[in-house]
Amino acid sequence: MEELRKKVTRFLRSRVNDEHLVKDLVQDTMLKLLTKGNTVDIRSREAWAIQIAKNSLIDHYRKANKNLPENFNSIGNYNYLTDEILTCQKQFIDELDPESKYLINEVDIKGKRQKDVASVMGITYTSLRSKVQRARKKIKQRFDETCEFEYDAAGSIVCCWEKTCSSK
Repeated sequence: MEELRKKVTRFLRSRVNDEHLVKDLVQDTMLKLLTKGNTVDIRSREAWAIQIAKNSLIDHYRKANKNLPENFNSIGNYNYLTDEILTCQKQFIDELDPESKYLINEVDIKGKRQKDVASVMGITYTSLRSKVQRARKKIKQRFDETCEFEYDAAGSIVCCWEKTCSSK
């Protein structure tokens, strides 16, 4: 239960700058989990906790007659992550060597067919496929090095944050 509390806390801190409010919302969420948690399948408890926390945050804004943040509807669907992840992804693509950067931009960003890109570059389709996979692997490696992700029961990302360096 403590691990779940930590995840809910991180989720709320990523949206609220008021530590007292975060603590109140975490407490409300955990209380609801304790009182109604036996009715939820253990595999979905984490996703349910995040949903409760999100709903508690909505209730807080409504009760306080405060306007919801501009991107609140995105937050509700976890699409707020898209902007954060795309910003990192762009940075990681920019760090690639020129050929890898070109391939990722053509294939993954612009959506061109790999066979067409191979033809333009004058290389075989098999060679291009390997180069694209290596470039994607480099980007994934950078995400693994710099970011932590939390997933819900369905495998969707619900929260992400920058890893902290503990080797100093």
